[in-house]
Amino acid sequence: MYKLISFDIDGTLFSYDPHAYGISKATVSLLERLQSAGYILVVNTGRCWRDIPATIAPYFTYFILNNGGVLCNAKGETLSAIPIDSKTVQRFFQTCERMSKSFILKTKYQSYYYCNDGTYPPYLFYDNGVNFQYEAADLTTDAVYTLCMELEEEDLPQWRQSFPDLVFVHGGYRYYEINACTADKGNALFVLLEALQIKPKETIAFGDGMNDYAVLRSVGIGAAMKNGHPYLLRELEVICDSVTENGIEKLLVNLGILEGMLFKEAVHQTR
Repeated sequence: MYKLISFDIDGTLFSYDPHAYGISKATVSLLERLQSAGYILVVNTGRCWRDIPATIAPYFTYFILNNGGVLCNAKGETLSAIPIDSKTVQRFFQTCERMSKSFILKTKYQSYYYCNDGTYPPYLFYDNGVNFQYEAADLTTDAVYTLCMELEEEDLPQWRQSFPDLVFVHGGYRYYEINACTADKGNALFVLLEALQIKPKETIAFGDGMNDYAVLRSVGIGAAMKNGHPYLLRELEVICDSVTENGIEKLLVNLGILEGMLFKEAVHQTR
């Protein structure tokens, strides 16, 4: 019945638990087994291409990046893209510069950090979590798909009013991820499903954040991670244990997708 499985990365496949930080060997093994069983696996993340962990990349056939801003195949070839208008990016940059606000700018391939404390040059990119390398982003040629910044909740209405062609999605704490209004993970996944002639009801998706809601509410089974955003836990019917508790594997075994594996007990709640 199910043909395609969509995975968020951060908080879903990638654990931020200090005692089990990163992507576990069990998670890599799970992806390998699903690929071998013939399922189409899709990354559906806010990350850009360079930030996809090398340990899991080989198991995915398609990559939805930048919160749905970019859809590409395993070779990195773009299949569809919804960038933020370049004039909007310039105006956003000027506004942040005037207000001395730091932000992150993401192209398809790279994340650039703008710091206002004078410690670093205006733009730099973060290389695989290991070191900083300096490189200016050319806003005249590089398409920008995502902007990220910290905002106080009381300031959010003013930013939304100033940038009506952008959507601000809460990413945790005071952190907001910002995309073009028509770019989200759900829309990008539906573009892919239509191209592959796969129905939403033949799709399973896992996620933990508000940027996953458009996906999780619209597929055959949309599972929120137990460590996910409270809104998801209230609104969605299927909740699975965190990745550190092997929640994804448990749910797939319970659905009969992975038979004879380690975990047999039912672990998701249905209201």
